Amino acid sequence: MRPIESLLESLVKELKAENTVAITLTGSYARGDATLYSDVDMIHYVRQRPDNQEAYSLRYVDDYLVSLTILTLDERRADLARPESAKWCLSGLQQARVLYDPQGAFAGLLAEANAVVWDDVMQARANAYAGNELAGYAEEAHKVLGGLLQDDDGQTLYAVYGLVLGVSRIVATQRGITVESDNVYFRRLQEEMGTDSHWTQFFRKAAGYDEGTARMRGFAALRLYVETTRLLDDVFSPEHRAVIAQAVRVINQSQFVASML
Repeated sequence: MRPIESLLESLVKELKAENTVAITLTGSYARGDATLYSDVDMIHYVRQRPDNQEAYSLRYVDDYLVSLTILTLDERRADLARPESAKWCLSGLQQARVLYDPQGAFAGLLAEANAVVWDDVMQARANAYAGNELAGYAEEAHKVLGGLLQDDDGQTLYAVYGLVLGVSRIVATQRGITVESDNVYFRRLQEEMGTDSHWTQFFRKAAGYDEGTARMRGFAALRLYVETTRLLDDVFSPEHRAVIAQAVRVINQSQFVASML
């Protein structure tokens, strides 16, 4: 395996074109904490996205797994305006290592990103996102109940995975949690919510931190949903509140409620 610097140099030469605005390295290699199995994350900023090229691709180069994302600067700016992506995006920009930026376009984007403030407007957007998403995940809660009813571990676990990831994203967005890396995402959530909190206890059981059967994880996922609705209750719009409240009633009135208490 050749040195990472040699790989980066060759990749930049390959990617540079008239359409190129900037090229950056992100992720663990940019932070300096890469391991033997870390992928090489690169962002290729372009003036206009080519119609015949995927926005995201993976390939192996000399045993390195290289992930390439193609973006325009405007697309990245849009990410900064959305609460569900703003914190992730800001961390990624701040950690990025510039490999090619001849006109200072990326430097300008970073300056814009650093000026973004999580103000009342952004928090209102985050609250609306949380309510809309949590109402939508009532469907996953019903799927968990269906799996438990039919004693179908496959159906139960599939719904549990969706519910755990969805609720995690909702909480991270509504609380404005900054996540430095995917590798610390779940840890940061637990720290923010309290390592000894009910939310974290249900999260750990549903996510599989603690040993348990599919049914036990299903029960924990339902309790996680209910606890999340309780914690975020004051941010729901009337429309979302109606769906969420009914989902909670269905869960609490189900034949499994005794097992969850």
